[in-house]
Amino acid sequence: MKEGVLSIRKKKEKITEQRIIQELAKIAFDDITNYLSFFVDENGEAKIVVKDSEALDTRAVAEITNSRSGFKFKLYNKQQALVKLGDYLGLWKRTPEEEIEDLDELEIMDP
Repeated sequence: MKEGVLSIRKKKEKITEQRIIQELAKIAFDDITNYLSFFVDENGEAKIVVKDSEALDTRAVAEITNSRSGFKFKLYNKQQALVKLGDYLGLWKRTPEEEIEDLDELEIMDP
């Protein structure tokens, strides 16, 4: 039986379920402080410094613009990625009893 074009492309591009979940998780759990530092200088003015791009994983960065009107830095939509991951994991279809059981196992993660 002939492989479909989509199947061949998936193999060629190495598109797997695991890779897609990893990319969504990167977007969902990323934080802007991985890219920018915020501080107040000695004059009391708020400053933003971009971190060295050589050391950054920029897969979650949607847009960077530097123009006369200012600097714009935007990450991909975190909420949308979280919803997609929740859909994949079936989190939104759970019964109240299952949710209570999950809360018993919940670990608070330190960002």
